[in-house]
Amino acid sequence: MLLIVAICSVFIILVQRQHADKIAKIITGKNESASLLADTLLSEISQGYKKRIKAFSNPAASPSRERMVRAFAERDREKLFQLSNSLFTVLQ
Repeated sequence: MLLIVAICSVFIILVQRQHADKIAKIITGKNESASLLADTLLSEISQGYKKRIKAFSNPAASPSRERMVRAFAERDREKLFQLSNSLFTVLQ
């Protein structure tokens, strides 16, 4: 009787470990899939913002943008504020 109980206990422990390993593999797969999806979404969203920033800072679009970029590069806050104030009010 003791031998049967021991064999059953070992069998139950093995089944539980196998089940835990299976669940761990599923969780790992879902985690990798979610990470890949998040990275893809982030790169897609950031591409749109990068295009907007490039269009916004493109000096070929208007001469005032070239002056804004130059003021930003020179770290002249007052000049940058004066040049970008009209655009800032539009965006607000």
